[in-house]
Order: sequence, then structure tokens, then C-alpha cells
Amino acid sequence: MDQEGDIVEGIEIHSDFLDLERIVSLTVLPPPASFLHPDYLEERDWWRWLHNEIGIKHYPHLVDDGDLSPEFLELSGKVHFP
Repeated sequence: MDQEGDIVEGIEIHSDFLDLERIVSLTVLPPPASFLHPDYLEERDWWRWLHNEIGIKHYPHLVDDGDLSPEFLELSGKVHFP
């Protein structure tokens, strides 16, 4: 479930897992990036499983199925590369 309460596939969602050191939070990603509902972050034991088994992203993906990811295109000002 994403932050809005919508049901999504794990590979479509991001999370700032609190056990990873990071300089910048993933929450800077604009839509279409969606984030894990905060209720899932209450149990620390879930984090590794959510990432390893469900595929929740803990960093922005640059490529999605061989094309630049929607998140990357949004961050780059919607510039389309050949």
C-alpha cells in the first residue's frame, strides 16, 4: 500500500528505510514516484524483507524495462534522450 492508501506492486514503490544512511531523502522524488505507507515502517524486521522479497526501491531507479524511468525523467525536467 502506498502513502495514499492505494494498493500497488512492490516494485512500483519507494521507501526511505531508516536503517540506510543517506544524504538525500527519496521524498524529493516528484510524482509519479510513490512511497510505502508509513505503517509498514513501524516494524524494523520488515524492512529487509520488504526490500529483498517484495522489491520496494530504496533508491531511485534510472532505468525501467530498458527505458529511462518515469522518476528519472521527472527529475531531469522531462528531457527525453534518443
